[in-house]
Parts: sequence; structure tokens; C-alpha cells
Amino acid sequence: MSDIQHSVIIESALLKALSVRRNYDDYNVYVQHDKLLPETRTLLEAYTEYYLLYPEHETIAFDLFLTQFCSNWHATDMLQEDLTWFRSAIGTIASAAFEEAESALLGLVNKQFIDHIAQVGKKVFDGEDIRVELEKYEHKRAGIIQDFDRDYQQLKDIKLSDANASDGIPYAHESLQSALMGQVKGDLILVNAGHGLGKSAFMLTQIVHTFLWLQKNKINKPILFFNSEGSVAQAFGRFLSCLYKDKVLGGYREIIEKEDKVLAHFFKTYDESLFKIFRSNGKGIGFIRTKIKKYSPAVVFIDMFKGAISSGKNESEVHSLEMFAQQLRDVSADHCPIWASVQAGDSCKYFNSEEQKYKYKKWLDSRDIYGSKDGIQGAASTIIGIGCDSPEKPERYIKTSKVKSEYYAQYIAVIEPKYSNYKTINTAGAHII
Repeated sequence: MSDIQHSVIIESALLKALSVRRNYDDYNVYVQHDKLLPETRTLLEAYTEYYLLYPEHETIAFDLFLTQFCSNWHATDMLQEDLTWFRSAIGTIASAAFEEAESALLGLVNKQFIDHIAQVGKKVFDGEDIRVELEKYEHKRAGIIQDFDRDYQQLKDIKLSDANASDGIPYAHESLQSALMGQVKGDLILVNAGHGLGKSAFMLTQIVHTFLWLQKNKINKPILFFNSEGSVAQAFGRFLSCLYKDKVLGGYREIIEKEDKVLAHFFKTYDESLFKIFRSNGKGIGFIRTKIKKYSPAVVFIDMFKGAISSGKNESEVHSLEMFAQQLRDVSADHCPIWASVQAGDSCKYFNSEEQKYKYKKWLDSRDIYGSKDGIQGAASTIIGIGCDSPEKPERYIKTSKVKSEYYAQYIAVIEPKYSNYKTINTAGAHII
């Protein structure tokens, strides 16, 4: 059989488009069958057989189509090697995205319009006849573009409850919960702080809170934690030290020392499948998206944001960070809330002329994120800044500098390093913007 693979590359979009009955009925007559490659003609002839055999089907069920094609329509007139290839080709068409069919359908609509205008020209007509045909054409063209628009969502396909933050995943700290109400699909929450000030511990505090909430409410959707800071074993150890902060008072070190006892209690008490850790160094957005699709999580955490990026050789670091932020926001809109820790830039510190030394800012704003002045910030729904007087002191000053609601949170907490935990000492609550 001559160059079959080439035919599929050229005409698979047409075959995908006509696998919908209304498209087949409206536009098959405008396909120039004599100019198609033989393999495409064979498949379109089989489409005709299928639509006649199953008049109730609005689209082709390709598993059924494949059975009829190989067992009945071409069981005796094709070699086995040809049938094997057609099985593969039909599978390719079945799995292709409908977006690929848009260009093929637009071409057929254009041919239909030209044909209709030619028919109008064969009789006495006035400008209104042309306008009617043009309106029909524009309506059909707009309908195709809308049907295949990857970014457009019709109201009938949207659940407004998805945006109800009060029903979302609760925040660990009362002030955040009061201001933001909850985490929902579409949220990209960035935790911004200087190096070594406790971004990971802040996220682990939220992870443990969410883990217990999922367990309590019997929600069978996991937390995914993409970690580029240390090993998976260390990340699990820190998670357990936070989870058992009221039982294993020695924290992380005692968790390691009593590993067997702690794990025995954990596996007996908790659903381990609710928390999954992945090493994400340089893996990029594709790796993260694949895991999200596989496990359908309740929420995703990325620590560190910068460490997970797979940047091109010719891309600037800032551009890579900004692109990754927007990609994460797009993924969160399709799947679940996403948290990511980001590094604060030099502006998180200032020079105190009286003391002749650099000091840290207590209250960070969104422009304190490293490198970017608006790209990363624009992608985020919420930015939580963590500041301090001094890294040696346990007090941390927490403020939301970009929020999705009319309220922001501003409060003081203390970091408990051995538990990877934040404990609030001043729940100032929500403040109106």
C-alpha cells in the first residue's frame, strides 16, 4: 500500500471532523473525493456504511467502527498487514483532539458558501439573497470556531459552585481563612519569602492541615507535593514531624529515631494515599501536568517553584519564571488549587543607616518576588508574603499582598523549625482593602 502514513498526516483532520454525523451530513458533499488519497477514501466510504447501519449514532463509536471495518466490510478484500495498519490509523483518528478538525471544517464551509452563491447566481436575485447566504455562512463559521475554541467555555458547561470559595479547601491559619474563605480550582497561591525564612515549613503546615481535613471528610483525592528541596525521605520526615507535633515532641530528629513506631501508627491511623511526593528538579510543567491528570488531586504544592522549571537554553531566567507561573495558573483552572513557594528578591531587605546593617522587611508585598515585577504576580490569585525582624528570631510577619477577594490577611506567627510548623500568635483576621 503506497505511503499510507503520509495520507494520515494530511487528511486525519478531515476524518476527525466527519466522524460527527452533522458534519458528515452537511459537508461530505463538498469533499473532493477524487483528490483524496486512497486510504482516506476507503475510510470515508466506511463512514457512509457506519452512518447507514447506525442511524441513531450522532458520532462514530470507533471501537464499534473498527470491529465492523475489520470483521465485515474488509475481512476478505484486504491483506492482514493492511488491516493491521488501518487498525492503527483508526486508533489515531479516535484519539485525536477535535481541535485538529477546525481547519478542515472551515475549508468545507467555505466551499459550501461558494456553492450556495453560485446557485443564487443562476436565478434572478437581489442584494438580500446574497446577504442571507452571507449570514448563514458567518453563523456556521462562528459556530465552528466556537465549538473548537480551546479557551471558550459555555455557561451550560460551567459549575458556578466551583468558584464558591466558602466550600473550598480551608486554610490552616484562621486569618487566611477569614480573608480568603477557601481554596478552589483556578487558585495559584504563591508563598514568597527570603532564603531560609521558612517557606517550606509554611507549606507543610498547610499540607498537614489539608491532609487531616481530607481524611476527616473522607475525600478520596490526594495532595501532590512536588519537591526540589532535599530528598523525598527528608520531605516525608518533615511532614511527619508536623503531623505528630503534639505526640512526638522531639520533632524531626525523634521522628527519624522512632521511624518504625511512627510509621506503624501512621499506616494504622491515616490513609497514606492522600499524600504523594515527587522529586521535581527541572522536570517542567509537562511532568506536573501528567501527574495531576493521573492522580486527580485535591490540591498541589510545589516547593520550590524555581527548582521545578525546565527552561530553554535561550530563555532568560525571569521569562522562564513568568511563563511557568502562567502555565501553573492554566493548570489550576482545569484541575485544582496549586501552591508554590517563590524566592523573594533583594527588596525583602533594606539597609538601616543607623545600625549600619541590612535588616529584613516585616511585611512583604507582591513586588518583592525575585526577578519579576508583574509577570509572576499577574498569574497568581493570591500571594502570601513572609517577613521577619531577623532570621534568628521565630516571629514571622504574614500578609497577603494580592488577593482574589475584597479582604486581605495580616498577622504574626512563630515558626517551629523542629516541627516544620507555623503557629499563629496574633490572629488579626481579615482586613478590607
